[in-house]
Amino acid sequence: MLSKDNNNNLNNLNNYFEKSIEPGFAENIIKINEVMYNPADGNPEWVELVNTSSDSINIKNWFISDVLSTPTKNFITSDEVFIVPNEIFIVAKDTSFNSTHPNANYKVFYTNFGSLGNTSDGIVIYDFRNGIIDSLFYESNWGGKKGYSLERISLTEQTNDSSNWVTSLDVNGSTPGLQNSIYNVPSYDRSVLIINEIMYDPETNNSEYVEFYNLSSEPVNVGGWKFEDENGNTNKLIETSFVIQPNEYFILLSDSSALINYNLFEYQNKNIVGATSLGLVNTGELILLKDVRGNVIDSVFYSDKWNNRNIASTKGKSLERINPNLNGNDPLNWSTSVNSLGGTPGNQNSIFAENLNQSANISVSPNPFSPDNDGFEDFAVINYNLSQATAQVRIKIFDSKGRLVRTLLNNQASGSSGSVIFDGLDDETHALRMGIYIIFLEALNDNSGIVETIKSTVVVARRL
Repeated sequence: MLSKDNNNNLNNLNNYFEKSIEPGFAENIIKINEVMYNPADGNPEWVELVNTSSDSINIKNWFISDVLSTPTKNFITSDEVFIVPNEIFIVAKDTSFNSTHPNANYKVFYTNFGSLGNTSDGIVIYDFRNGIIDSLFYESNWGGKKGYSLERISLTEQTNDSSNWVTSLDVNGSTPGLQNSIYNVPSYDRSVLIINEIMYDPETNNSEYVEFYNLSSEPVNVGGWKFEDENGNTNKLIETSFVIQPNEYFILLSDSSALINYNLFEYQNKNIVGATSLGLVNTGELILLKDVRGNVIDSVFYSDKWNNRNIASTKGKSLERINPNLNGNDPLNWSTSVNSLGGTPGNQNSIFAENLNQSANISVSPNPFSPDNDGFEDFAVINYNLSQATAQVRIKIFDSKGRLVRTLLNNQASGSSGSVIFDGLDDETHALRMGIYIIFLEALNDNSGIVETIKSTVVVARRL
């Protein structure tokens, strides 16, 4: 406004201009936390949001929209509504949300934000000034599926990080207004669950399966975990939360035919994929176990050459791990199941062997052992302890006349202790005769030049 004095001259001291400006909101004070983009038939699409700031936020005249193919943008609410810190609220397509989620104790708003795509789409949240507060552009391979929501793992990680989203583990398929089902699932350490048995070449009346074993001392929630191979085949161990207790097994089966063969009808720790196969290759391949957050928990590059060469046909017989505590990629730690059913899903492996004596310089258990493929003491575990922190180790087996019959390790890098499995065969894979054999260990430390040698004996027993 300009003011003039009596002489019609401008009076600059009275000049002023007035305008009211209301600032917009900062990005990410409200975040997208869960999306139901592919609901069960008759149920609506919805989006869950959460106030991640330390202030109460008035969402009057805020907008929400989809992205593809033509965005549909509408008000979330035109009323004064304050969302307090950490409060969760829902924006649903229509009021049918009430019938599927009755008695909700959280705020629900109804508006048409377009139709979310089942393969890919996006969601954008705007404040009253059309400033973008948060946005998500998802692909179906991030998670979610028919009747299951896409849940955010962490509110501190980026919204558009694909590794920050997962299919809901809740038995109801989603957790609107509640803490996400992934929240209490930890990021697991490697080898808490290990690949323990592989049926890659079943008979026609059987199915492929992989058995896993909880090697840890704590329960492991395998909900959403994935079993993958190098050819891109992926199967979930189980869709929703499922806890495997210490020393328990879990079986992933391609179809239900194995239930009859191994009497697994009442066995709880299993999941049937409902496919002709798990995609396992008969000659061998890399297989991986990943937790729900994508961490590799175990991996095995198995081979058909790991089978017992004294068994003429291994079709219908699984590959079993001899000792779950030893290296899963050591060919000596795997062999063919000798169980009459061809495998032991849900039970201790037929060729299991262990050595509890870890204190001696070298120990063998069981000793004697009887490598006759009857499922009882077919393998011996040799443990050794050295006086050096690191060494190159050789372990050789000699007969009673001093003839070399088997080289178990040859210049193998080792720490101060280690284990190796002896299967009772010579270097030509022929079965050794029963008798006493000498174990000779030689360890060389390249830095110090120290050479350490240890001798012991092992007895190979046979049926008379």
